[in-house]
Amino acid sequence: MVDAIFHGAVSVLARLREIVAEPGDPEKAASWRKEQFGVLRRHTPGMMVANIGNAFALFATLRDTPMAMQAALWTQAVMLFCGYLYLRARRRPGAGRAAAPEAARTGGRAIVYALFLGLLWAAPPLLFFQPARPGAQLMIATLTAGMLFGGAFALARAPLAAAAFALPVGLASAVALLKSGGADFTRVAVVLCIYLAVLGRGVCVEAETFKARILAQFDAERQARTDPLTGLPNRLAFIDAMERELARMRRHGGSFLLLCVDFDNFKTINDGLGHPAGDELLTQAASRMRAALRGSDFVGRLGGDEFAVIATEVGCAESARLLAARIVACFEAPFILDGCPVRCAVSVGGALGPRHGADQQALFKSADVALYQAKAQGGGWRLFEPPHAGARADWIDSADPAAA
Repeated sequence: MVDAIFHGAVSVLARLREIVAEPGDPEKAASWRKEQFGVLRRHTPGMMVANIGNAFALFATLRDTPMAMQAALWTQAVMLFCGYLYLRARRRPGAGRAAAPEAARTGGRAIVYALFLGLLWAAPPLLFFQPARPGAQLMIATLTAGMLFGGAFALARAPLAAAAFALPVGLASAVALLKSGGADFTRVAVVLCIYLAVLGRGVCVEAETFKARILAQFDAERQARTDPLTGLPNRLAFIDAMERELARMRRHGGSFLLLCVDFDNFKTINDGLGHPAGDELLTQAASRMRAALRGSDFVGRLGGDEFAVIATEVGCAESARLLAARIVACFEAPFILDGCPVRCAVSVGGALGPRHGADQQALFKSADVALYQAKAQGGGWRLFEPPHAGARADWIDSADPAAA
């Protein structure tokens, strides 16, 4: 029996190790952690109310016994800790996509909190079970078993937190039963260990199913937001990125640059060399733009030969000119299509938020106007100038690469 329990525990631990291993993709790992601990945060207020209610029930059972003072101190500790977690969860509702470091910190805190709560619930069987009357023992066993199994399943989507909570409670309960003596208590302790192994397998199954669902959902969302040809974010993803940047700008101030990029002679190349060559041109151009831009910049393909860029923390015409010049320059070298060098230039139009538009529609309209003006001048780039501004200071003309 002991060997069976031991091997079952080893099997659960091995499976747990596989489940908690993070995906290699940092964005996918952050998404999994965010969903994982977002669920826990949403359920925390209800779980803490249940903890406090059960603690009061235990205190009511022991208040007329010599253990009343110990029970009162323990109940106060549960109330204080659970009250803290309740208020913390209500103040900080989960929202948005967490970065990987933040998700890791949240996971670490959840495990520590679960362990401390497990240690609190490990105390009643160790301190109160053996000297209690049979009726009080039944209440202690019922409350402890309810917290053990209910808490483990409530935390099942974060299996390390579930294990941190359940193991102290389960081990303390088994020790209390064995210390009480008698064959009946020993048999109950053995049955409890078997149930703990079954509980561990159930937690692993729930965690594994949850992880597979979240990762599959992430892959589906990424596929829906990625241009299959270039691998860049598509129009849907770009619009979402614009909304996030506008929201950040409204909350914290600052500015950003929107660039619209359009090939000057793509149709001629596509018609002359065929669609496969046109697709190859788009793929190579996307790779060049990604390499030319900063790591903080967001580039996407809107459709056809239309690309767009969000450049954060760009608030003046000179910074915009320098960034646009890098895009224009990356098209100077010929593209190799079907073994032949082919030249393709671009026109770039830019608009600064919030100067040229405080919402997405206004910014795109301003950038499109600047793009058409760049095309009319024969290529290069233009920064949007409001119609009422007569000065030429905001116009940036880099049709001549040397000017960049």
